[in-house]
Amino acid sequence: MFALAYLMIDEEITPKPVQERCLRAVAAIAKRNKARDLLMQLGGQQLL
Repeated sequence: MFALAYLMIDEEITPKPVQERCLRAVAAIAKRNKARDLLMQLGGQQLL
């Protein structure tokens, strides 16, 4: 869920802990095999 929320972060109003958690979620997915395909499905080019 946090990886999906990454694209909706507004740096001005989203609390820093939430921003950091979203980034960690995307990074965790990126470390896995076939991560590129999954990240494309979740948010497209912005997450790559």
